[in-house]
Amino acid sequence: MHCGCSLLRRVDDMKVRLEGNHSAYHCGSAAVWRSMLRAVEEQGAEVTSGDDYDLLIVNGEGSMHHGGATFCKKMELLRGALEAGKRASLVNSVWQDNPPDFDDVLSALDVVTVREVRSRNELFDRHKIEAQVRPDLCIFDEPARQSLSPTGERVATDFYVAPFGNFARMTGGPITELPYVDMKTMDWATLLDQLAAGVTLVTGRHHGVYAACCARVPFICTPGNTHKIEGLFESAGVTGLMRPTPAAALAAAEDAHERYAEAYGRLHAWLDGFSLSDAVTVR
Repeated sequence: MHCGCSLLRRVDDMKVRLEGNHSAYHCGSAAVWRSMLRAVEEQGAEVTSGDDYDLLIVNGEGSMHHGGATFCKKMELLRGALEAGKRASLVNSVWQDNPPDFDDVLSALDVVTVREVRSRNELFDRHKIEAQVRPDLCIFDEPARQSLSPTGERVATDFYVAPFGNFARMTGGPITELPYVDMKTMDWATLLDQLAAGVTLVTGRHHGVYAACCARVPFICTPGNTHKIEGLFESAGVTGLMRPTPAAALAAAEDAHERYAEAYGRLHAWLDGFSLSDAVTVR
């Protein structure tokens, strides 16, 4: 769904340490990590661990918000690299409501890339950091796919439940009548195959939205625990694809493929405008 053919400038003999592997969380995060590894390897650098490295690249993903524990851990990793005389970058990140405690670290990084414009704007407005906007790395993972017969059904993932502060599978209401897609138990290829065989995805997941885009199927979503989905839509200049609740999203999914065809096309076109070399650069 993207141009992956651009030539990456090779930097042979460079040692790169990668941090922020969330593959165990769900298949979207696993796709992100595979793309990071591929980006480094295609540029001729060596992926390494420990203290013997030239460049540290930290995958921010969805953890860089509200000054949480994982945010602090990743920023301390970056600080440690800089203090050791290494180069460091933060990539593929959300950024929301974080304290200024690490502004000195941010200003010393080679590059900061975020996945949407809300994070970019907040980094500039609150931290005076000019970040680059690049789509989530999962879109550059290209697994072997099957060709399944269309089922003609809507499917659903889990949703963010604000009072619980976590994602959960719905246990009541009409959304429970939809086949459930568990992103924690299937791989990325299986997810894309299942979506491609369906009609519309109803999701509360950021990577669910991306999976629908990769599979080229319509979707309706609900808000998550950060502004990353809203920011994605603003980045691509699309509206109308989010509802406040799963029930409202389910109702909107009935004719989404026709009603929002233009929005989907615009979103796909925005994502297609990037390559892996835009998203992770070793130089």
